Amino acid sequence: MTRKIRRRFMLTSMTAISIILVVLVASIGISDYHKMVSRLDQQIASGEAQYLVNGRVEVPQEAILAVQGLPVFWVAEYDRSGTLSYISVVSDESIQNKMEQITEAVYAGGQEDGFYGGCRFQKKVLANGSRIIFLEASRSLTQLHDSIRNLIRLALIAGGVSWLIMFRMARWMVRPYEQAYESQKRFVSNISHDLKTPLTVIRADADVLTGIYPEDRWVNDIHMQAGKMSDLIEEMLLLSRLQEKEHQMSWVDFPISDIVEEEAQLFVQMAEIKKKKFSYEVQPMLTYHGNAKAIRHITGILLDNAIRYSDENGIIRLKLFMKGSRIILTVFNTVTHISRSELPKLTERFYRSDTSRSAESNSHGIGLPSVEEIVRAHHGEMILSTEDEQSFLVTIKL
Repeated sequence: MTRKIRRRFMLTSMTAISIILVVLVASIGISDYHKMVSRLDQQIASGEAQYLVNGRVEVPQEAILAVQGLPVFWVAEYDRSGTLSYISVVSDESIQNKMEQITEAVYAGGQEDGFYGGCRFQKKVLANGSRIIFLEASRSLTQLHDSIRNLIRLALIAGGVSWLIMFRMARWMVRPYEQAYESQKRFVSNISHDLKTPLTVIRADADVLTGIYPEDRWVNDIHMQAGKMSDLIEEMLLLSRLQEKEHQMSWVDFPISDIVEEEAQLFVQMAEIKKKKFSYEVQPMLTYHGNAKAIRHITGILLDNAIRYSDENGIIRLKLFMKGSRIILTVFNTVTHISRSELPKLTERFYRSDTSRSAESNSHGIGLPSVEEIVRAHHGEMILSTEDEQSFLVTIKL
């Protein structure tokens, strides 16, 4: 239990830190991107103004970047028919061809602004066509990419350091709960053991008195209530043992079909006495690697609950079958009413949905929690569901 809490604490903390780091990196990256675009657009506006003043001039050789092999700034114009009517001129034919290819691609793309081929461009509609202004931006883009990569590295380092800190803090944070939980388990275990001896004496004395006064109502009440307390203590001890770290089940291959069918047969007569319709379907020859006694125990608990809590003339069905690589055990019963919102509470210890009815049926609210612990110990899954809030289905996947 405490391991589960530590894992949940670690997962919650690291999820929150990861979200913060992602938002931080994204915010800084977006901010840097917009700053870069704003700076480049200002340079484009300045270059366009100079172009409009000076007219169409050739790009000087010193303005060509050696890295990209492109001018720092150039202009292209198209007429209304979509024909390239002007493009800045460079002396190098290969560079000129590259400029024309980029220009044609940008014009065909139809975007008003953006990045292409390491250049920032803006497209403007004119009275007699359109103009596209290009600004070489590979250095700015490289700097932005390097900045984002550095931010991601820092975020990963910060996440790693945070994980180490949280790993150290998790044990310290849950220690008070762990101590309280261990104290509670010891208390339940100790008090259960301490109560067993006086209860055994009470039941023995009650048996003697029953033999002497077989019709005495008070003696019968003592005998019945002592039996209820004895059952409660056994269930509490079982649940406590299941939750202890040192508790180890013996795991063997056993015929689970035979175990479940034998347990189901024990409840046939009980269902008949209580006028319930009980049926079971068990796929034969199924084997399972686990604890046979524990599987028998959960089958008995589920059938006992189904018969107790089913409505008058209720229907109870048990099924055991193989689906894929897993063995499925289901127990279905009709009920007068059960709320979907109540289902998660049924696995809480000592929870009883109908106190008066549960008291009459000798229920202590430990059955389903015990089943859940046993299923978890077998690395399985237990699912509680209801279709119409007038039926209850327990599905166990082993």
